[in-house]
Amino acid sequence: MPSAYKIPHDLPHQTVISGTANGRLFRLEGGGVGRPYDGKLGSVLKSTTGPLYISIHLLDIVAVFGYPTYSNYHEDTKDLFKISDGYEYERNIKYENGGHMKTLHKITRHSDHLSGDFQVLECSVEAPELEATEPTVETFIAAGPGKIDSNAVLAWRKKGGGYFTARFESQYRLNHEESLPHLQFRVVHVTTDHSQEVLDQKESLHVIRHLPGLSWKP
Repeated sequence: MPSAYKIPHDLPHQTVISGTANGRLFRLEGGGVGRPYDGKLGSVLKSTTGPLYISIHLLDIVAVFGYPTYSNYHEDTKDLFKISDGYEYERNIKYENGGHMKTLHKITRHSDHLSGDFQVLECSVEAPELEATEPTVETFIAAGPGKIDSNAVLAWRKKGGGYFTARFESQYRLNHEESLPHLQFRVVHVTTDHSQEVLDQKESLHVIRHLPGLSWKP
C-alpha cells in the first residue's frame, strides 16, 4: 500500500482548459480552492481567447469530475486518488445529437496545491442554449492495478425546458498499483455562474458504496 502524502484540509488548484472546439482554438486559465475531506471544490477559469464559440456549459464535463482528489469518500469505499502522486485520464463524450468530445487530463501534485492540464483533443458538437447541469452519478469500475474505468450519463437543462444529454466513458491511470475491490459511485452536484468568457462553478463530490433505497431482500 503506498503511503498517502499529507493533503491539507484546504487544497488550492491551478487549472488550464485548452484545445479546439468546432475548429476554433480556446484557452481558459484560473484556479480555486477545495476541501478534499468534505467533498467541496470551487473553480473560476477565464478565457484568454475571447468568448467561446460553443456553450461554456459543455466544458462542465471537462472541469467537473476533473479532480477526484477532492471527493469525500464514505463508509466502505476505497480512495485511490489521495494516495497517488498525480494521475491522468482520458474521457470520451458522445452527445445525444451525434456530437462528440475527446479529452486528456493530467493532474500534478505539488507540496501545497494541485495543477491540472485539461486538453480538449477533439470536439464537434452543436448544442442548444444550456442553463445548468443536473446531478450526475459516475460509476467507478476496477480496471486492474492503478486503473479505474468509469461511465456516466450527463444531462443539461435547456433554456425554455427539456434536457440535452450525453454519455461519457473515462479511464483513470494512477501512479501506484492499488486496485478497487468493488464498484463505487461518485455523486456530483454542480452550481454554476458562467458567462461565455468565465467558467465559475462549485461542486459537491461524494463517493459511496451503495446507492440509497436500492437494497432488496427476498
